[in-house]
Amino acid sequence: MPRKPKAGARSTIGSNPERNRSHNRRVVLDVVRQLGPVGRMEISRHAHLSTQAVSNIVEDLVAEHDLVVCPDDRVALDQVSLTENAP
Repeated sequence: MPRKPKAGARSTIGSNPERNRSHNRRVVLDVVRQLGPVGRMEISRHAHLSTQAVSNIVEDLVAEHDLVVCPDDRVALDQVSLTENAP
C-alpha cells in the first residue's frame, strides 16, 4: 500500500526531469567507472534504470565523447575526453 505524503509535504519525484536526467547520467558514468568496460544490461542492473533509459543515456554520452563503444559492444570511459575535460 503506497504511503500518503504528510500534510504540506511536496513530492519531488519526477518533478524536475532535467535534474533526473543529469542524475541518471552521473549514475551511469559512476557504474562504468566502477566496473570498467561493461554492457548496457549490466549498467541497467547496477544503476536500477531500465535498459532503454541506459541505452539512451549511453548514446548521448558516446555522442558527447564521454564514453566509447568497445569492439565487443561494451562501453567504457573515453579516457582522452575525460583527461581533456578534467578540472
